[in-house]
Amino acid sequence: MMNSISTLLLAVAVTLWAAAVADATQYSPESPQASGAAESAGESLAKAKQKSIAASVSEGEIKKIDMEGGKLTIKSGPLKNLDMPAMTMSFRVSEPAVLGRLKAGDKINFVAEMVGGQLTATQLKVKK
Repeated sequence: MMNSISTLLLAVAVTLWAAAVADATQYSPESPQASGAAESAGESLAKAKQKSIAASVSEGEIKKIDMEGGKLTIKSGPLKNLDMPAMTMSFRVSEPAVLGRLKAGDKINFVAEMVGGQLTATQLKVKK
């Protein structure tokens, strides 16, 4: 009786192992299906990230530049990604070197983020 149970368990184990090996080789990383799926997943992730960034872009007008403090005072539209209404407020900038290329009155697109607990304007672009 024990031998037949052991034989049955061994047969089930071998069958499951064979099915797993067949499935793994069918979708190996080198297979065209797997690489196509990986590329598709990568493209989907990239598109989702672009949409996320696009949804985070806010419009504003520079009211004041604080070169020493590395800050801009911006009259902005709603900061949708931070769930904040339109207002005028001060933002740190992620790249202080950009301050030399800006002037009060410039209309900009930017992304507002919380960086180190402070509102920070990133990805600044002057609108033409």
